[in-house]
Amino acid sequence: MRTLKRLLISSVALMVLVGCGADTSSPITACSVSPTPECFAGSYVLVSVNGQALPAFTIPGQEQWTASTLNVKANGTMSGTITWKEYKNGSVVDSGMDSFSGTYSVSGLSIRIQVEDDPPGTATVSSDGSVTLINDGLALKYQRK
Repeated sequence: MRTLKRLLISSVALMVLVGCGADTSSPITACSVSPTPECFAGSYVLVSVNGQALPAFTIPGQEQWTASTLNVKANGTMSGTITWKEYKNGSVVDSGMDSFSGTYSVSGLSIRIQVEDDPPGTATVSSDGSVTLINDGLALKYQRK
């Protein structure tokens, strides 16, 4: 479980921009070109880990994420949850849900994120409203609700 929370926190530390140069006629698309706290704010759900739909293993055969939320507010704060299962020898040995919180700030195309006690990271929003987090060999894609 601690590994899951650490992985989530460090994963939130780095996100990748996908939508540069896109049509800016929608608020979400405009956010990918010129992010503001107002356009970044919203609710997101985790839809895939390394391209695999949930539930998906973050550590093969050991740790599986079944759900995760990310709630970003225009005031520069964020929070979320992760629902997980821990496996040993193919059987579930533990499960639960962890919460996390943090802050963010926007500067140009960069969104700086600070989750709890972790080092700061950067983030951006794609033109389809999704956020992809990359860290420790994992690609976590959150989709705006």
